[in-house]
Amino acid sequence: MVKQKQTVSTALTMLTNMVGSALLSCSFIVNKLGLVLTIVLYLITIVFNLFIYKYYIDLAHYTQASSYREMTEKIISKRVSIALEICIIIIYFAVITANTIISSSAVIGFMQNVMNYQANSYLVKAIIALGIAFPLCLLKSLKQLTKIASIAGVPIFITVITIMVYFFMHVGSGVLCEYDGGQISYKLPMWPNADMLTSVLYFFMYIPVLQGNFTCHTVIPSLCQELQGPPIIKKKVVYTSLIITIFIASFIFLSVGIMGAAMFGDSISDNIIKSFKPCKWIWADIVSIIFACVVFIGYPLAVYPIQISIVTFAKKDPATKQGYHIMILTSICFITLQMVVAMFMESILTILSLFSSISGILFYFMIPLLFYVKYPKIKAENIEMDQFKQEQMKVDPVMVGVLSLLVPAMNDQTVQRMRTLSKIIFGVANETENQDSIKKCRTMSMFRQ
Repeated sequence: MVKQKQTVSTALTMLTNMVGSALLSCSFIVNKLGLVLTIVLYLITIVFNLFIYKYYIDLAHYTQASSYREMTEKIISKRVSIALEICIIIIYFAVITANTIISSSAVIGFMQNVMNYQANSYLVKAIIALGIAFPLCLLKSLKQLTKIASIAGVPIFITVITIMVYFFMHVGSGVLCEYDGGQISYKLPMWPNADMLTSVLYFFMYIPVLQGNFTCHTVIPSLCQELQGPPIIKKKVVYTSLIITIFIASFIFLSVGIMGAAMFGDSISDNIIKSFKPCKWIWADIVSIIFACVVFIGYPLAVYPIQISIVTFAKKDPATKQGYHIMILTSICFITLQMVVAMFMESILTILSLFSSISGILFYFMIPLLFYVKYPKIKAENIEMDQFKQEQMKVDPVMVGVLSLLVPAMNDQTVQRMRTLSKIIFGVANETENQDSIKKCRTMSMFRQ
């Protein structure tokens, strides 16, 4: 029997997609809501996502759509799909704005603690936006950036491990560090410190933020297209990968959130790396710079979908000179606008909350729930998609899906790159087997193809 090899790579692509800038603010959420309400909110978010993604993946399988917008157009209507596209642009705008703030904070903190130089935050943000991000957005080919982004999960895991190590190193003394003028003491709030009304507002404000932490809506249709194997098997691979990814991401968010909130207590900021600044630890500054580099690379990859959307709205081909000029103009407008917003808003959580609230109702809730309502009809019309075709026997393992969901930016080469990585890590199955074995029943494998 030909062995299979596709779920762990798919789950690793989803994980980096989920775990990014949101990782830095999860400790602040724990501090504001308290441990009990945070766990309740995470449980609600996880249960909702596991429920809705089951139908979402099935519909991506039945419609054979290549994007969230195409699914919406096929299942609901073209007008709703256009509204969704606008929501996606708003969410991407929030992400690139948060990335600018994260990068500038890392650079300013590193220069202050290591070089003993106080940089101007406005100047740093302008240099990052105009001197680094804009030239990267002018690239016609993002192949090299996507190769680097494929291993972007490494700095994220370094950040997670660093926070855990610092937590256990100092938990015994109850003091994280001492600095001129005071100390940072451990303190984990069980309940919100604010009054009842403010606490309720915080709870509902953070719902779209946490929902955004587990968002893979734009990645799943592409995965269903890119993975190898019969559609019915690919559907199962993607869902298994998603379950693995959600639980890994939940562990990371809760671990960093709880440990970070406990370490910094009342000294916590909405950027946990920035909270290390008074301690003046070189390793923490190095980690912040590494994280900033990942954000630099991810910047043009986040702007690229916006460019394509605008070019599509203009009914131009991105490969033509006119299409490229529209992409450049889009980059100039978005980079300038997000730079202005970043200069006047320092809180990444406020930015993510604000823009998620504006577009998240449609993106995270209304359209997925409408998909659920339409599910029986779409399934009945496309039930033949569930038939197993014997000629499509080569199936990617679940690890390919896990890896693909972990990368911060999904593109047409991500799955192939994760497939290659999976083969390097877990080995290549022997494909020279008897033809009779091909006719045997296939089951999913975690690592083997």
